[in-house]
Amino acid sequence: MNTDNIRNQISAALSSASKADFTATATDLLAVLGYRSERTLELSGGVDDFFQAFPAVTHNANTE
Repeated sequence: MNTDNIRNQISAALSSASKADFTATATDLLAVLGYRSERTLELSGGVDDFFQAFPAVTHNANTE
């Protein structure tokens, strides 16, 4: 696969991210980059859920 083709695929995947389901478009982008996995983490999309799933490493981390 040539470099221009990969760039075009990455560009297309990034531009579709704002127009479609984020989970699907993020999965497509990762596939273009060569990453594929059946494992996913379902979150509500809220910040609180994100911080609950991925807590700060230190207690004094600025999470705002």
